[in-house]
Amino acid sequence: MVIAVLALFICTVCTPWGPPEGHYFRANGLVVQSDLHRMSQALENYAADHEGASAPDLDALIVQGGGRPAYLANYTSTPRDPWHRPYLYELRAGGSGRRLWTLGSDGEVGGSGEARDQSVESK
Repeated sequence: MVIAVLALFICTVCTPWGPPEGHYFRANGLVVQSDLHRMSQALENYAADHEGASAPDLDALIVQGGGRPAYLANYTSTPRDPWHRPYLYELRAGGSGRRLWTLGSDGEVGGSGEARDQSVESK
């Protein structure tokens, strides 16, 4: 029995046939999608509470005065992507919408796979 468990361990961890790395990359993509959705919803809630005005920055979603709960509960600073960089947020000129995004694993514009940019835009 011990030999069977040891053989299984060696085959899955210590060989080229070990756990597929693609699962890790997919997990980061799912985290980004979830984060962007949650922050987008928080931005919508902020706008609804402020007569349609967009939040000036993501920090406005974290701290809220008057004893009211923050729009992004459980955060004490600007949310970060799976690569430990803050998510990016910009208001479009003339109030024509907003964009929320991450530059992916490489931290640079463009890319593919885990390095691709992911964003959510609203009007």
